[in-house]
Amino acid sequence: MKTKTLLLTDYKSLLGGQDLSVLFVGNNPGYLSSLIQFLRKMRTITFNFDTAFDLKESLQKALTSKPKCIVIDDENLDKMEIEQMLEDLRKNKDTEDIAVTLIKHDNYKEFYSLNIQDYLLENNISSESLFRSIINAIKFKRTQRYLYRTYKTSKNQVKNLISSLSSLK
Repeated sequence: MKTKTLLLTDYKSLLGGQDLSVLFVGNNPGYLSSLIQFLRKMRTITFNFDTAFDLKESLQKALTSKPKCIVIDDENLDKMEIEQMLEDLRKNKDTEDIAVTLIKHDNYKEFYSLNIQDYLLENNISSESLFRSIINAIKFKRTQRYLYRTYKTSKNQVKNLISSLSSLK
């Protein structure tokens, strides 16, 4: 199976010429380090990395470092805590645009959230797949935000139209 290689223009336009900033969240420093090494193999783009070893710390670091994407390693992390962290990210104006990729260690535990833009199975990770997952998550999050804002604008326009029509009676 052939995979499409991402062109420099694909992600440079997506990132607006900025470096790719990624926050890795998990409680296994060795594994998070190996994920960072995977991305360092991608020599066509400059990355900024940060790590958080618990979910509370991840919220603080997301506010200070403003990453484009958060990669969460779900091993030994409580699903409810992850959901709460994702909800807190979504509710905060400063973090609502951050994309999220979840690395799952097995395919047997169900984990689905509207606040996660991409999933990656741990045993399928390569430099290219991790990078592609991050870029896809960023694209998907950007599309979600655009559609949501367009919906809100259109909804307000329809309300205004209806109220103006009802005042003509």
